[in-house]
Amino acid sequence: MIDKDLLNAIGVLAGGIGALIGAIAKLIEVLKQKEKATPRRRRKSSHR
Repeated sequence: MIDKDLLNAIGVLAGGIGALIGAIAKLIEVLKQKEKATPRRRRKSSHR
């Protein structure tokens, strides 16, 4: 039999890893959006 404490620890670990991966994915998306947004702003300012 597997201890319930061990199962709970594994569940918490899996949840924490999932949250971390989600946070990193959001960070990457935000950084990509900023990279796309900055050249557009620079182009507009240079046209002016």
